Formats: sequence, structure tokens, C-alpha cells
Amino acid sequence: MSRRLEPLGVLRKDLLRVSRAGGGYHPQFAGRGDRPLAARVIGVFQGHVGEPRHRLDDALDELEADADDFKLVRGFAALLEREAAFETRAPLPPERVRRVVFEAAEGAGAVVSDDGRRTAVPVPFCRPRACVRV
Repeated sequence: MSRRLEPLGVLRKDLLRVSRAGGGYHPQFAGRGDRPLAARVIGVFQGHVGEPRHRLDDALDELEADADDFKLVRGFAALLEREAAFETRAPLPPERVRRVVFEAAEGAGAVVSDDGRRTAVPVPFCRPRACVRV
């Protein structure tokens, strides 16, 4: 999914809650009654500091399933995600892996099969049946 930079506090169109009562569109803002849900979303983020990203995503999915308003959970999570810092933990620096793999692929020409990939990618980055996918 591509991400566009947006000002803090502005949600993507798919996360907006609107009412069409009385004609036109009327935004439905989060109110004081939504604070407990906001606190739960914040707690999920705080509880997953240092954890793999997929665990955070799984916990947010669970919270969404339990909440009365999944869009509100997604909106709160989107705002928090913009302010969060995610890092990659890998045995090798991802930038270096990408550079080496792309340089090797460039030298090998077009790679259109798994066998071609194993031939094009240097041995440290490829083991039988599982090449690094970047």
C-alpha cells in the first residue's frame, strides 16, 4: 500500500466518518466518549515497543474486531503510526543487501525464474529454495 504524507491530524478519505443526514456530508468527530478507545489504541502501540511490526498489526486487528467502530480504531492507529518510529532489525543491513542483489541481477541480465535467481544472487544471500526477496 502506498502512503502519502499528510498533515498531522488529517485522515485519509477512507478513514473519515461522515453523516449524510439532512443532505451533504457532515464529519463525525471523535468526542470525549471515544477517549477509552483512544487509550486502548495507544496502549497497544506502547505494549508493542520493540516487538516485530506484524505483532502490532495483529493486536490492532484484534482491537478492531472487538470495537464497536472499526474505522475509529483505524483512524487512531493511523495518527499514532505517523508519529511512531519503526526500525528494521536484520542480520545484514537491508540497504547493503539490496545494493548487492541489484548489482548481481544487473550483471546477470533479466531473471525470470527461481533457477535464474539462484544463479544471479550471490551465495551469501541465497540458500537452496529460499532466496532473499527484496
